[in-house]
Amino acid sequence: MHTYCINLERRADRRRSAEAEFAREGLDVEFFMATDGRKEAPSGLYISHPEYGCAMSHVRVWRDMVEKGREIALVTEDDVRLVPNFKTKLDDLLDEANEHPWDIINIGPIWPVVRNDISPGLYEAQSLGTHAYLITLQCARKLAVFEPKLMKSGIDFLLNRFPLETLCAKDILADQGDAASKNGFLSIKSMITGDIGMNRTMDYEFLVRFGFQRLKPFIILLVLLIIFYALK
Repeated sequence: MHTYCINLERRADRRRSAEAEFAREGLDVEFFMATDGRKEAPSGLYISHPEYGCAMSHVRVWRDMVEKGREIALVTEDDVRLVPNFKTKLDDLLDEANEHPWDIINIGPIWPVVRNDISPGLYEAQSLGTHAYLITLQCARKLAVFEPKLMKSGIDFLLNRFPLETLCAKDILADQGDAASKNGFLSIKSMITGDIGMNRTMDYEFLVRFGFQRLKPFIILLVLLIIFYALK
């Protein structure tokens, strides 16, 4: 399995931090030069320039996978933080995943919705975050033709729109920066302080689904209370 780490050339600080993570866990990683959206984005975009750069970087990784025939790849971004004993946990997760069809496994899912458990360590879901995921060559072939200049929302939102077999790890193996994927407050902090910042083009349908899932117990309780007082 090949491992990519997407890194902007001007972010040497992030590269050093990521190198320390990979060295600690004994991972051999290819640092893949990111597309700098602030310099290379075309005009007339619906999304922000940093979002274009992020998306184009991932598309170029997928195209590289296809060109070199890599069957499975681990794709990370340079703000990734790995859990201790990462390689063993990832191998165990892959063994479990191979009992099911899959295209992408998000190993650091943020804000998952519509969860459907399929095994002790995996569930099907829509989620956000592209800081760490596994992808098959078959899936890379499907996605490599995508053109980021046509995007209407961020790449992690759009991946939920594709007809893919998408799985998520129940136990997060890779966080984004300050453990953002585990904590809603830190997720917001990451959105504010990250390279893309708050300049995000949202998929509001996803956000509504996320909000409804979190509020569903309260909505059901409210409906029951209304019915109770109506019948009283």
